[in-house]
Amino acid sequence: MVFLQTYEDLCHRSGQTKNPVIKNLTTQIQHERSFILKDAHRINTFEEWRNILAALKQDLTLEKISIINNRYKVDPSKGVKILPIIATDKGLAIELMRTIGHLLQNSNHLHYVEFSGLNQLTNKVLNEFLPSVERSKSLNSLILNRCPIEDSGCIALCKSLQS
Repeated sequence: MVFLQTYEDLCHRSGQTKNPVIKNLTTQIQHERSFILKDAHRINTFEEWRNILAALKQDLTLEKISIINNRYKVDPSKGVKILPIIATDKGLAIELMRTIGHLLQNSNHLHYVEFSGLNQLTNKVLNEFLPSVERSKSLNSLILNRCPIEDSGCIALCKSLQS
């Protein structure tokens, strides 16, 4: 409930309407303590992301977080000419890593984190996140799918998981 209340308050204060993608997550967040954002590509502005990340940062009761961008390196010939913010903005990727990292360090509940199709989640951006992985008290599963972390990112991740 913390996420939803904080998100609604932030939207109200900034004069923004709630994104329909987030409205669809209500039951999942309330009953399953999961934030599974399968349509990250549908969040189109920095302000929307700012509200989502600020609300996520406040909810230390979440057990599972998945951020999935289905428009990873989409072929323009298929009709999509502009990739979404989540796929193109490195600053957003860094803020996402810092937010989830904050939760990993401060929550005893968050045991599952998934990032999928985040074009800007490179090995350098991943390095922002790894200290939090090392300090996590509860992380059991970390999934990085279709993220360009390269070999050096994999090596750094393995070292973090060992500690």
